Amino acid sequence: MKRVRAARADALRLRRTAVQMRDTWTKAEAVHSVLRQEVEHVARTLREAGVDDRAAVATVRAHIRFVLYDGGLTEQDAEPVVARASLWVEQIYAAA
Repeated sequence: MKRVRAARADALRLRRTAVQMRDTWTKAEAVHSVLRQEVEHVARTLREAGVDDRAAVATVRAHIRFVLYDGGLTEQDAEPVVARASLWVEQIYAAA
């Protein structure tokens, strides 16, 4: 009986963890989508204003870093987001 109870408890913990992970991924995907839309909007606005691609990337990188570091993220957590946002800006300029 002890093994059966332990196995059942492990299965319940695993199921709860899987549900939490799925919910976390769903929320992260929503935040990612909003961030991408905003960065692309800013990149298009900068391009239309005549800002060159290097200046636009630098501007977005600086702003994203400011927001993330000011929000308490560490370099390890913030820099992948900064790199991804920079890529989005480069893609907007390349598509023009």
